[in-house]
Amino acid sequence: MKEVDLLNSFITNNKELELLEAKLNKFNPFKILQIEGYELKHSNILFWLLDPKENHGLRDEFLKRMVCDVLHSNEEIKTDVKLQDIYLEDLNDSCYVNREYSVNLTSSIGYIDILIRLEKLKVIILIENKIYAKEKKGKLEGYLNAVQKEYSDYEILPIFLSLTEEEPSISNKYFSYSYKNIIDLLKLLIDLYKDGLSDRIVNFIKYYINTLEGLTMSNEEVINLCKRIYQKHKKAIDLIIEYGPALEFDCVFEEFESNTEDKIKLHSKRPFKDEIYYWFTNSMIRDEVPEIADDWETPYPIAYGFKFDLNNNRLKLILEVGTFLEQEKRLEFIKHIDKHGEKVKLRADAFKIKSKHSKIFTEYQNFNDWDDQELLLKRMKKLYEDIFEEIHKDLNQIITSFNF
Repeated sequence: MKEVDLLNSFITNNKELELLEAKLNKFNPFKILQIEGYELKHSNILFWLLDPKENHGLRDEFLKRMVCDVLHSNEEIKTDVKLQDIYLEDLNDSCYVNREYSVNLTSSIGYIDILIRLEKLKVIILIENKIYAKEKKGKLEGYLNAVQKEYSDYEILPIFLSLTEEEPSISNKYFSYSYKNIIDLLKLLIDLYKDGLSDRIVNFIKYYINTLEGLTMSNEEVINLCKRIYQKHKKAIDLIIEYGPALEFDCVFEEFESNTEDKIKLHSKRPFKDEIYYWFTNSMIRDEVPEIADDWETPYPIAYGFKFDLNNNRLKLILEVGTFLEQEKRLEFIKHIDKHGEKVKLRADAFKIKSKHSKIFTEYQNFNDWDDQELLLKRMKKLYEDIFEEIHKDLNQIITSFNF
């Protein structure tokens, strides 16, 4: 069966798929705000839940029960922190919760996702939170050593929090905990205290539970539906998965568009199996350059392009001259770049009359945390705003002095 026919049979009168979509499309503000994969957003919510002084109305219940659960489920790790001490102590007024707590590492400053100081018990809890991003080599050891040095008279309880209770690299020192446990804990607390909590708080927590169930694939009804759909439409789904990576980065580029002052505009996206290109212009190009490109990625004959190279784990930013309606005008522009550009670089083949695509500047960063959308966005902004800063100035001088 042809690929198009496979997809058509998958989407036509597929009642199970429609039922799955209905379940997944229930209103959820976390999905609307697209925070599911953003590690910092989850840390912010955890910070709120863990702080007894916050306005959730749970006081120290979430903190106590989570820490006790961590200790109980990691009994093989030696610690002087006693479960019963945590459970019996009133933590409401002697607990201090910090976000992005800075510590001195060997060669840099590190930021612990959440650090909690239980003053009466002389206990420090540090939480390293991982959603999709991979654990950085040496970071866990560095965080633990820094905290032990700073709080030498405290007992340290280091927790490695992940979606599915992954083992940390130093599993004999860090207590592992998962978001599946947090789902169970939040459901229990809602059942126990919903009558004493405001409707807004209850609904907020329920929405968050729903979000976590989607991330951890812990909704049994949805899982069974997915299994039935996959069994019936395996080839079509495998085809979608093959071309799927390009779809994951769309929301990241949308964030890049909306969070960049240069009024970025996406013109085309080129997804391939192991790489995706996003071709775009900024307001400077659109204001100064006419739409004289001939069947190219943008209507403008010069543009920027992000290349997500999944095979070589590189994030690349390109500035490229494309096609012109008149090749003679293109060659004239290439010579103008060569004469007036200070930072841009041209290869010899750019000066050939038949050339259609000429990269004039390229920079890349090694990158392999493709699942960490927040980090990817930061790297994109760094490339465009910082590393390309002088290139933007150079390009402005080039295009404003050329007679298109």
